[in-house]
Amino acid sequence: MISIVLKTPPSGVGNTLDECIEIANEIGEFPFIDPRLLCGGEEGIAYNKEEFQSICKAGLAASLTSQVLVEKSLLGLKEYELEVMRDLADNVVIICFIENIDPMGVHTGDSIMVAPAQTLTDKKVSRSSALASKATGFPIAKMAAKLSIGYSLGQIPNDIKKKTPASF
Repeated sequence: MISIVLKTPPSGVGNTLDECIEIANEIGEFPFIDPRLLCGGEEGIAYNKEEFQSICKAGLAASLTSQVLVEKSLLGLKEYELEVMRDLADNVVIICFIENIDPMGVHTGDSIMVAPAQTLTDKKVSRSSALASKATGFPIAKMAAKLSIGYSLGQIPNDIKKKTPASF
C-alpha cells in the first residue's frame, strides 16, 4: 500500500509485549486494534492501556508466530468494497461496488451491506464476492476458476449473451 502511495493507518508488528507497547507509544492514540484477532472472532480493540496489554498478551499467546499487529483503529469510518476480477493480461471487470452500512469495526461478515453503493461521492473509490455475485448475477467463482487455469477475460463468453466476452 505504501509503495503505491495509499494512506494506511500507522501500525507495527510486535513479537513481545514490550515491542507492542513501544509501537503503541509511537502511534500515540487509542483505540488500537489487532485485525487478526477480530477476524478470528475475538475482541481485538483496546480503548485503554490495561485492555491493550491484556489483548496483546492473549494475542501473543494465541499466535502461531508469536506476533501481534498493533494498528491505529479506523472505527467509525465508512467501508466501501469494489469487487473486481483481473486476468493475466491485466484485463479488468468491475463486478460490483458494495457499501457497508455499518461503520468500520463491524466485521464484513456481520455487517449490513448494499450493492451498488449508495452514499459515496464521486471523489472516492475487499472481499464480499458472494454478495457481489448474488447482487449482479456475475458468476465470480466460475470465472475465477477459469482465470486460474490461464483463460483471459476476453476468452470466456458472457453467461447471459453467450456471444460477448465476459470482459465486455
